[in-house]
Amino acid sequence: NNDTWIEMDASYKQYEHKKGLDAVAISGIDPEKLAWDFVASGSVNETEGWATGFNAQLLKDAQTQMQNPTVGDVIGGAKTIVQEFPMLPSALPNPIVATGARYDKLPVSLQQHIRYSFDKDIEGNMVDPIGFAFAKVNNQKITLSFKPATEADEQTLKSLLPQGEITDLSQLPKSIPSYLIRVIPELKLNGQTVKSGNAMKLGEEVPFVTGVSFAGRGEVQSPRIYNVIAGSYLSVNAIAGNVSPAELTQLKTKLEQTKTQLESNDQTQIAALTREDLLGDLFRVGSLGYYAQLIGLNHIMGLQAGSHYQLGAGTGTFGYEPKVSYFFGFPKAIQPGGVVFDIPLFIISGVNDGDQTKNKQFILQSGILSSALEHAVPEQMFVNEQNPGEAISAVKALQKASAAGQR
Repeated sequence: NNDTWIEMDASYKQYEHKKGLDAVAISGIDPEKLAWDFVASGSVNETEGWATGFNAQLLKDAQTQMQNPTVGDVIGGAKTIVQEFPMLPSALPNPIVATGARYDKLPVSLQQHIRYSFDKDIEGNMVDPIGFAFAKVNNQKITLSFKPATEADEQTLKSLLPQGEITDLSQLPKSIPSYLIRVIPELKLNGQTVKSGNAMKLGEEVPFVTGVSFAGRGEVQSPRIYNVIAGSYLSVNAIAGNVSPAELTQLKTKLEQTKTQLESNDQTQIAALTREDLLGDLFRVGSLGYYAQLIGLNHIMGLQAGSHYQLGAGTGTFGYEPKVSYFFGFPKAIQPGGVVFDIPLFIISGVNDGDQTKNKQFILQSGILSSALEHAVPEQMFVNEQNPGEAISAVKALQKASAAGQR
């Protein structure tokens, strides 16, 4: 009947947890034995607190043993237990114990928020911050860049560039006298400037401060500072929960259009491209790609280990940072730099049986993965046969140090 109200709640479900097949049986690899073999391959001095000489080839050999298992074979998963009724029940299957407040929209106090500023005061408070409900910026394009402070600064910068058309990177100056040029930091959301800072010299550092607060908990740690070199161009991360497939699809289409414009040799089309079109989209791909792999791989690890991983907030930056030449601590010049990740994470984890030792081990494995992706993602993006090289992370640095016999 049109005049009848029936209460429904689609949030309560029962699941059948499907355990993945025995990884040892599938792969022929005993993880515990592999771990002990790896430890035994090196030297550990617990008294002096050092270790060295581990044979990483043992781990590489183990990776090659597993031959084409299916995803379902290895990781298992969860399947909803479906209850089918011949007619719609007139009441909820679960009794209502208590009813809380009702809202037409989620109040500010129950929203997750993120704030940004370009300074902190002596008490650690953010100076003149700009804040957003996290849902407004989650997965969106946020960039931190610098523009000339005045027309005179822009003309000074142009005067340092070669005259005429630039056809090769070798034509660009190897160094720029940064003390001659002042710039202004700009934080942009989807191409629109939402916050500007004070004028500063190229090569100086601006404290980029990020604070994240959660409903009912406030800020779980004090706002975090990352000192950004003036002259950098960074994609600013704001990712929670998951990476949006729709955002990735739209970004792929946008990059394909930019590629077509660049290859057209039409100077009008090329001149219409901005830093947001080129660097902004490029580094955003890296940011979204990093978090997509982090979340996906942690989910797979969790299914096999009976653990759960949830990204509460992924912040930090990914992008280009120049090198700075100093004279008695004063930034004298900036030089070509490289691509840099800065990835602080707020994660939520748990294990099915509540064993905190297992949870600690899962968090450790997740931390190693998050570090390894910091070198893997830039290599995926920038390293190939035509452009050889490698990226570095804490995990990779430790591996290289061990291979070189360092303690």
